[in-house]
Amino acid sequence: PCLLPRAAAVDLITSTVLVACFDIGAVLEISAGDGSLAKTERQRFSVGKGPNAVAVDLEKRNAWVWSHFDRRLTALPLDNPRRTPRTIEIPSGAPAGEKALRRASTREEMGRRAFHEPIAFDGRSCASCHIDGRDDGLVWSSPIGQVQTPVLAGRATDTPPLGWRGENATIEAHIKRGFERLRGPKPNDETLTAMARYIATMPTYRAPSKSSLTPEEARGREIFHSAETSCSTCHAGEGVWTDGIRRNVGTGGTYDTPSLRFLGETSPYMHDGRYETLRELLIASDGKMGFTRHLDDTDMSALIAYLKTL
Repeated sequence: PCLLPRAAAVDLITSTVLVACFDIGAVLEISAGDGSLAKTERQRFSVGKGPNAVAVDLEKRNAWVWSHFDRRLTALPLDNPRRTPRTIEIPSGAPAGEKALRRASTREEMGRRAFHEPIAFDGRSCASCHIDGRDDGLVWSSPIGQVQTPVLAGRATDTPPLGWRGENATIEAHIKRGFERLRGPKPNDETLTAMARYIATMPTYRAPSKSSLTPEEARGREIFHSAETSCSTCHAGEGVWTDGIRRNVGTGGTYDTPSLRFLGETSPYMHDGRYETLRELLIASDGKMGFTRHLDDTDMSALIAYLKTL
């Protein structure tokens, strides 16, 4: 099965879709019509490890596929499956004389591979839910109940403890616990260290906080730090936005105070994803998690605008 589809391209001539499957190192050609994947798959091409980009050349009838782990560009013949695919190896740009940099890069690459390696009993990997280190926007059943997928990129390494219950003091412990819950093989210390390094270097699509604020956002910052709302009592620490303490805020248990970093792009909200929007969250949690009842619509909008800059 293709559990990590990472790119797709349409062949307009044959009305098929080419899907790059990151987890199995293959590209599937499927019919664009209705029907299950098992019934509409026409053929599959083996490519390098970690394919994450595909494009169709309609004129020359090739599909070009980039395999991230092997740094390999493959040209797939679309009209003649008997033709041998062409491959181009792209060398790494790491400076040959910088041994420390190469070792660090090797550890990061090892962690990247482990992060995308299918480990679960059902074939899932870490990247199945934490796509590019972000979140899938879904709520999952877990031993502690319904929980949503949290963001890792730019958040996981400096906002301990980790886990919705705050049960893991380090990212390595959190990864190890993840392997156990997915019923995967026990990772050794080298794998844990490599994955922690990879997670620590995951790129984010923007800086954690804006360098300058609009007047509305600046007003929202005043409200956030005011004694009347008490938002910053728990979501403390400039740039971190959590005090790392577990609390019961009336949602059915004791949970870790999450970081607010990248809050605006990580809906749904609360551990179980019960609130779709920040406005809904702030209104419903009044008196349980800060105080917002006294805010008029203008100030509520200002607070939300500021939260989206974090």
